[in-house]
Amino acid sequence: MAFKKLERKINTFEKIRRQKQWRYFRIAAVLVIGLLIAGIQFNSKKIKSLPQLDTQSVVKIGTDKAVLTLEDGQQIPLEKGHQYQSANAQSNGTELVYESEVTEQPIRHNTLTIPRGGQFALTLSDGTKVWLNSDTRLKYPVRFPMTGPREVELLYGEAYFEVRPSSDTNGSPFRVIGQEQTIEVLGTAFNIQNYQSEPLTTTTLVEGKIKITTPDGAVQLAPLQQSIFEKTSGTRTIYTLEDVYDIISWKEGVFSFNDLALAEIVTVLSRWYDVKFEWKKPINQNKRFVGVFRKKQPLERILETLKSAEIIKSYTLDNQKVKLE
Repeated sequence: MAFKKLERKINTFEKIRRQKQWRYFRIAAVLVIGLLIAGIQFNSKKIKSLPQLDTQSVVKIGTDKAVLTLEDGQQIPLEKGHQYQSANAQSNGTELVYESEVTEQPIRHNTLTIPRGGQFALTLSDGTKVWLNSDTRLKYPVRFPMTGPREVELLYGEAYFEVRPSSDTNGSPFRVIGQEQTIEVLGTAFNIQNYQSEPLTTTTLVEGKIKITTPDGAVQLAPLQQSIFEKTSGTRTIYTLEDVYDIISWKEGVFSFNDLALAEIVTVLSRWYDVKFEWKKPINQNKRFVGVFRKKQPLERILETLKSAEIIKSYTLDNQKVKLE
């Protein structure tokens, strides 16, 4: 998605990414010609030759799509290749942009729902940009009030925020409200992952400063820190990361699996390709893999890579089900 700040964002992480490129150097040196065409980098295990795939993928690749629900309940599908325009918003099929305006009138809220197999972007009326991943729902005001906090509600899913600084909005703080926590920011960039089916809420700060409030208290994060909140126990752990590229690469059209377990990999793939994974036999779901894939390539190519890397033995596709062995 082409946003003005995206190039600046990529440049910000370029130095960090160079520090970790040595992990992929040996692979790139051997496979650079064939694999760069496919947009794949592999782990350092010996890779077998990948078979040619049919040009027609069995499983559809995810795309830009969302459902906009207005306050009166009307639902409007948004998708790539289709334009949408209203009195205060417009969409080119990949992003929904609201007019820059505040109001003293009663606040109206819209909801943007991203289905499995989808992604979308949103520019709020204050200029804050939000990237929304598959299987995500965000509730937000059409226009923010003239005074008081700017509040949105991440009902579930994953979102990356680039918040318009409070200095540009009459000092109004920005808050992201969730089921387990509330995040308050002054102007910053951060990622939240809070899926309904998963036991953890993960918040990662890229730049700036945020305060996270949960029933057991509040904590402030510094850049490159990550908060993991365990929903059942209500406990929270703070980690300091070397970099955040693996966490936010999804919004740049990339799956970056850095020593990730097979169980975690298939969870990510299932949302983007809208498929269900099943295990044909007892399989070691903790096998770990290092690799980078472009999100726009067929699922079969990724599965062939995992097979060649001996992460899985085989796979079969049946409608929207993928059976692994």
